[in-house]
Amino acid sequence: MNDCVTVQSMPERDAAARAFLRLEEEILALPEEELRRMNVDVPSAVTIALGALPRLEAHREAIARLPDHSEDLLDRLRDAALAAYHAHLASVARPKDESERARLLEEARPLREALLLDAEALAHRRLVDPERVASIRAGRGNLDTAGDLLALASLFAEAWPSIQGRTAATVEEIERAGELGARLLSAIAEDAPAGSTWGDVRQRAFSLFASIYEECRRAIAYLRWHERDAEAIAPSLYRRGPRRPSPSEAPEEAAA
Repeated sequence: MNDCVTVQSMPERDAAARAFLRLEEEILALPEEELRRMNVDVPSAVTIALGALPRLEAHREAIARLPDHSEDLLDRLRDAALAAYHAHLASVARPKDESERARLLEEARPLREALLLDAEALAHRRLVDPERVASIRAGRGNLDTAGDLLALASLFAEAWPSIQGRTAATVEEIERAGELGARLLSAIAEDAPAGSTWGDVRQRAFSLFASIYEECRRAIAYLRWHERDAEAIAPSLYRRGPRRPSPSEAPEEAAA
């Protein structure tokens, strides 16, 4: 049996959807010549950028003082990363029929409840954040079931070093929650913006996100030239990371 959880913390669905709505007009208006090839796993790229944000935040004021750099560049990076993630999730293939969706929900609901009960026991002992667990418990409906599984997978993965051996939840259940949540979320994704397909929107959203991240990387490379640690602060989106259940894997094999 594995002794570690390979689920990587991913943004919550609602936050990603709200970020997409904030940037939707800009994404859809992106000129064709600025579109980029989709030659990177989008969830992995989003994870890298969101992981870099706290390190970039330490240099926010210095970045804003550079010529042609706006004060909200890092805020735009966060929104663009989340928007790309939302578009990616929405672009993956849906199950072929309603019976497949029903099968996913049949597995998802008891798994969500079992992990929630385990999370509430941990929250009672203050081993995980009680408010975070309560917010997951408050979810209703099929979309929330999918989002809750992703949130639970992230919650357990983040806390695993301190809760291993202190919870009934298993590594297999936690990793399955990440896989199943992503698959179910893709099954019930919203319709694409009018006149577009999610495949096109996904490319546009990723292109905007990658462009903003590159701007941040150029800024930090200039500021940290002598220290030579820019790559550690904001690594390339194209580096290989550890294995994890990716919202791109099951859906992408079938198809931000």
